[in-house]
Amino acid sequence: MAARDVAQALRSLASAARGVAANTTDPHARNAMLDCTADVMDKSASLIEETKRAIAKPGDPDSQQRLAQ
Repeated sequence: MAARDVAQALRSLASAARGVAANTTDPHARNAMLDCTADVMDKSASLIEETKRAIAKPGDPDSQQRLAQ
């Protein structure tokens, strides 16, 4: 259930970012907002992948260390 919630939240973030970008007249502000959104999306994808690895090997200290970063 939590995975679906995260996916929906990321879809909402992407949709909101597109809406803000479409209505922002300042190109610097628009680009900064889109860059931050892209960063959140990238880091979320990394977190999801590390979570999958940690679940696959629950006792692996390397997985837990990467997840903590």
